Amino acid sequence: MSEGKAPSSNDPQAWIAWVHSAMAEKQWATAEARRQHCIETFGDRVPHGWLAELIRAAIETCRFAPDREQRRIALINDVRDRVAPNDPRVGLQLLLSLGAVEDAAALLSRTERSARSARDLETCFAFIPRLVEQGSRGALWERLLGRAGEAGARELELRLLLALGRFAEFVRLFDASPLGDTPHAAQLGRVRTRLGKPRGAVFAEPKVFGIGLSRTGTTSLNEALVLLGIDAAHWTNPLTGELIAERDLFLLGGATDCSVAQDFEKLYYLYPNARFVWTTRRFDDWQKSFLAHHARHSWADDPQALRRVFDAPRCVHGLSHAAIEFGLYLNAEDLGEAFGVFETRVRQFFANKPDGRLLELDLFAGQGWAELCGFLGLAVPPVPFPKSNAAP
Repeated sequence: MSEGKAPSSNDPQAWIAWVHSAMAEKQWATAEARRQHCIETFGDRVPHGWLAELIRAAIETCRFAPDREQRRIALINDVRDRVAPNDPRVGLQLLLSLGAVEDAAALLSRTERSARSARDLETCFAFIPRLVEQGSRGALWERLLGRAGEAGARELELRLLLALGRFAEFVRLFDASPLGDTPHAAQLGRVRTRLGKPRGAVFAEPKVFGIGLSRTGTTSLNEALVLLGIDAAHWTNPLTGELIAERDLFLLGGATDCSVAQDFEKLYYLYPNARFVWTTRRFDDWQKSFLAHHARHSWADDPQALRRVFDAPRCVHGLSHAAIEFGLYLNAEDLGEAFGVFETRVRQFFANKPDGRLLELDLFAGQGWAELCGFLGLAVPPVPFPKSNAAP
């Protein structure tokens, strides 16, 4: 394989590794040629899971091709025709990876109409917040709730009740019998505890909010907070899939990323005992990472292209997401101005506030556990500080 020869076995993983080896060396044309060779060799005998993996490889190679848009459209058609009918969940993932939001929304609508199994219901629940505007989600969630009860998907029922804001019903269902060992049992238990307290007690909790801009280490910070025993969430509420908003902050012990950063002044007064961690980064490095992130996830290489993405009638996470992007980044003349405006906001707001409410943390300069744990008054865990969501 290292000399460019195709694998001699029929093991799909060997053929996929053959494609990935060219990608690892950034030989994009070679990787695409190998992918095509895989498909031509096996034809209709390409296993479904293997086909999805080959399309994932093709998405990466197509990002750097001069005919990127033509390849992207061809891949969208491939996913829509060959993957989505067999596995809607993977189809939805791939379509969003390709920036095909309208196609993904149409697939979600078809999937929701026929969803009855626990897997299909989970798939719909996961993608509704990404593809349906907030005001239109309720009716879909109500239908899923009835079907989840029929399928015996109790954890999903609880999560749907949270998404619908039906907290009294959530408490009754949670208390009816233990959840057992389910993926979200611990998080749901903490939510149940908060819902059982006077609201003033929850607003008085020492919550921790990460208020750095995206691409400043907010994912790593969130993982660090979780390791410290804080039920923090990054960008979205893991129980409902929605962008973190005021209701979610009440139900969580902490949160990070720009869905939190946009409102840090309000949070300061809403949670008088909260502490704020402002993750920072050198501007040049941040701008490069920010643009690379959106080139990967939004297929937008510059702020103008990004404006077009969030100007569109439909975008991932809808108007709420567009409001964050415009409020923090796209209303400015350029990213330098956006970066500077936010820095000024933070410094001026906290300039006359008591000590101990704000920590400025530069993970890229080597800061980590010592600074964070000293700020929070917690012991340093015996593990390295997390390094997550780095650029590929």
